[in-house]
Amino acid sequence: MAPATDQPTPPATDKRKNRALESLTTLRDGFIRKHAHGSDDTVYAYTYVATEFVKLLTSRGKNAPVELDEDDVLAFDRFLESQGNSKTTRASRYGYVRCFLRYCGLNPSRSDDDDATSGVMTGAAHRKLKFKPKLAVETYSDSDLQKLYAASSERHGLIWRAFRMLGLRDEELAYTLWSNIDWENRIWLVRFKSPGTFPWNRALGWKSKDSEERDIPIPEVLYGELLAWRKKNPKDHLVFPTSGGQADIKLLKALKSDWRKAGLNCGHCAGCLGPKNECKRGKLKTFRASYLTTMLRHVDLRSVQALAGHSDIATTQKYLAPASQEVLQRAANAAFGPAAAM
Repeated sequence: MAPATDQPTPPATDKRKNRALESLTTLRDGFIRKHAHGSDDTVYAYTYVATEFVKLLTSRGKNAPVELDEDDVLAFDRFLESQGNSKTTRASRYGYVRCFLRYCGLNPSRSDDDDATSGVMTGAAHRKLKFKPKLAVETYSDSDLQKLYAASSERHGLIWRAFRMLGLRDEELAYTLWSNIDWENRIWLVRFKSPGTFPWNRALGWKSKDSEERDIPIPEVLYGELLAWRKKNPKDHLVFPTSGGQADIKLLKALKSDWRKAGLNCGHCAGCLGPKNECKRGKLKTFRASYLTTMLRHVDLRSVQALAGHSDIATTQKYLAPASQEVLQRAANAAFGPAAAM
């Protein structure tokens, strides 16, 4: 038995309550250390939201979590909107804000009939900030892709085709080693990378977003191009390294540049009108949506889910675009034509 003590053990919740009295800058640093791990996107999201939210709070004269109120969270949403963030992006970042509030020992929410001191956000404000509009799924047309390939370097062109024909996330492609290609069976192996895999960062232990390894079949046309690329780069360990031999984590920037050179900028979105002239239509995620939508025309939904590396069907469905009007017209003709009436 443990020795008796005169002082009772404080409940675990006291530690969280005490955090509400600490400085926001101290809590910000601890929050980033705890949560900013994993993919580059995850690290950026946690770091950006915590840094900018605390910066805004400081400018509003707030120094500790106990001083926060609903208007501070709403002000951060207005700040994100002023930076050009879409409603979908703002809703996602609101989730990170709620995570930060919990880390600070606060209750993010209260029901509409609760006392005002029981939580930071009312139900009405919470529903407004978490709402994500249901946007149409974007896919690339073959004509736009051909223009993109023609305007790209040999390396970039092969990278864009690999994205299109494999449906990989950007980190999954950037961190693929040549040993992750099964040449005999023509399979691209998405595998975890343990610490020590990459000499430029021994501590790095990258893994797929949903923590699901998977095998992706390589189309014959891409297989031949990869073989030729391997012969040209026999000393590389990564399939598409930078000139310094490291993982290329700036592929989105490269795509924006090639998209512009191909004459594909729409000319009227916020990205095109901004100082960098980077069209919002040029997205790495759209390659993934195009791939999954294409594969759905040939295999069942469960198989597409496995190819995507998703843990549930609902996530996969967000990437799937409906059939084109031309395909739907052919289906309608077949369904209701003379042969169907017999």
